[in-house]
Amino acid sequence: MSAMAEAEESEDRKTKLWETFLVFLVFYTAWVSPFEFGFLDKPSVPLSITDNVVNGLFAIDIFVTFFVAYLDKVTYLLIDDPMLIAWRYSKTWLFFDMISIIPSELARSVLPTPLQEYGYFNMLRLWRLRRASAMFARLEKDRNFSYFWIRCAKLIFVTLLAVHCAGCFYYLLAFSLPRSKKNMDWTCHGELS
Repeated sequence: MSAMAEAEESEDRKTKLWETFLVFLVFYTAWVSPFEFGFLDKPSVPLSITDNVVNGLFAIDIFVTFFVAYLDKVTYLLIDDPMLIAWRYSKTWLFFDMISIIPSELARSVLPTPLQEYGYFNMLRLWRLRRASAMFARLEKDRNFSYFWIRCAKLIFVTLLAVHCAGCFYYLLAFSLPRSKKNMDWTCHGELS
């Protein structure tokens, strides 16, 4: 194997490792964002620090994306021109990626009063789920993995995420009611009068 081919294979391995690491951070975001939205009124220090570290890692990924070549879907040529890469990224995902890395503390200080509730802005971080979807799509095409088991894992992940989000939203709805209406909802534990 030539030195050039070994270098390309090493870079490909590093890229896949980085993408896999980011997918694990996406799983963290997918689990924590609905929790923060539904259960927390204000940020806790350890959770806030962890969120900002994760946001920092995604900020690094935004920077790195400006230098990653892509395959043109029309010509099937590998595009490695930095200007074309930057133009394509700025036309597609850059805006949403930038919004998803804004710290919650900063968002709460600049948003209008009705949107200052802790967690509303965090829900925009669920945009990162597209990375998990792309990973599952890549694994489905990989002959080293069983298509059936990858689809099962994807189904389990989506189901768990949907149930988790629903639980967090229902909790928020139930406990955001005024005190006078509490005896009329499903959280009153049989105390209906």
